[in-house]
Order: sequence, then C-alpha cells, then structure tokens
Amino acid sequence: STDKYFAAILFESDDLTAKKTGKISGIDLGLTSLVTVFDGETYTKVDPIKPTRKYAKRLKRRQQALSRKTKGSNNRKKQVKRVAKVHEKIANTRQDFLHKLSRKLVDENQVIVVEDLCVKGLARTKLAKSVLDAGFGMLINFLGYKLEREEGKLIEVDRFFPSTKLCHCCQFKNNSLNLSVREWVCPNCQTHHDRDENAAKNIRKEGIRILSTNTVGHTEFQAGGEDVRLVGASTEKHSSVKQESPVTV
Repeated sequence: STDKYFAAILFESDDLTAKKTGKISGIDLGLTSLVTVFDGETYTKVDPIKPTRKYAKRLKRRQQALSRKTKGSNNRKKQVKRVAKVHEKIANTRQDFLHKLSRKLVDENQVIVVEDLCVKGLARTKLAKSVLDAGFGMLINFLGYKLEREEGKLIEVDRFFPSTKLCHCCQFKNNSLNLSVREWVCPNCQTHHDRDENAAKNIRKEGIRILSTNTVGHTEFQAGGEDVRLVGASTEKHSSVKQESPVTV
C-alpha cells in the first residue's frame, strides 16, 4: 500500500547456537506497565510506547484530507498512500520496540514464564484500543521463536490462573480486586503488594511448578536458586508449555 517491495532470502547455515544458560523470569503483561519482570531477585518494569496514540493527530489530519478528495481522482489515490504511510509508521514503531524488548529478555533469561492471554477477548472490551496498541500477542510470539532458537523455554501459564489476586506469601486469594487497585494489603498476612510485581512473582512460581511436573529425560539446570528438570531433547518440541493451573484456597 506504500509502494515498497521486500525481498526474502533463504539460506542454510551450520547450527552455531550455544546451549543457553540463564535465569527463570516471570513476566506480567499490562497496560500501565507493558511488562513487569521478576527474575527471582529483582523487579523490572517497562512502560508501553503507545504508537497509535502518538501518531493519532497525524493520522486524523490525513484521513480528514482523504475524505474531502473526489472518489476515483488521482489526488485521492495519492492521499490513500499518505494515510497508508502513517499506518505503516505505527506498525513499524511497535514492531521495532517489541523486537528490541524481546531480544533483551531472551538474552538475559533461559526460561520465560508469561500468561496465556486471550487477546481476541480483550479486544472486545472497552480497553481494546490500548490492548491492540500494546501488541501482547506479537511480544509473546517474538519471545517464543527467539527462545526456541537459543534452546530456551517459553512457559505459558493458564489464563485463568489468578496471578493478580493471589498473595505470593500465604496464597490467599483476594476476590475484591479490580483494575483500579494498583496496590493492596493481604487481609490474611498483612503483606503489602504492588499489583504487577505480585503477579509477576506468582507467574514465575507457577512456571517453575509446571516445569517440575512436565519433566521427561535428564536435563537439569539451576537458575535463580531453583533446580529444575527440563524436558529432554527426545520429546516432541512445542513452541511453549501450557498447563491448566487450578487454585484452591
């Protein structure tokens, strides 16, 4: 739509990937902080760049100019390309940011644990614009294939696992939380929680449990202080390991 041509080159090469070693990190995805990462010791937060909102005014002006052009005219065809270039800019900005973020996370970790989000379902809510602008699905996809290339592991925790509402200290489930509550105190053990940090810690803990229960073979590694047995090379390869996470409190 913007008169660009792309060439794809396919080639074969020797496998130069060294066996990856590193940490286990749990990642909570959100709109206030795009990712909240817990590696067993420290928390890291990365804010979303919101490219759609950043270029909203430019897109609005060009779409308004397009609506005033006569249908079928050359001026309208030129304006269609101008609008397409803004959409391309938004997509490229988002993709570039997520590539850099995923590259950094993969370089620092051997196992990454994320939520198995239903992006299509979230896109039907009032937060649809922000959810699609964040690119959750694209980020998880980038993490998956980059980890696979470097013999890492992407674990997806079941979407119904209550990572936000569960106290990581005493496992008390607080059902009264809503999206507006960013910090809360556990009624059971009185521990103060940051919403995103608590979720990242619970996701990491659940990922370690899934790794421990899905073990075939003898491959082991130690990351972040935990000894975990990984799935052996003889088993069928998957892009991620998913398991339902029932919680009874």
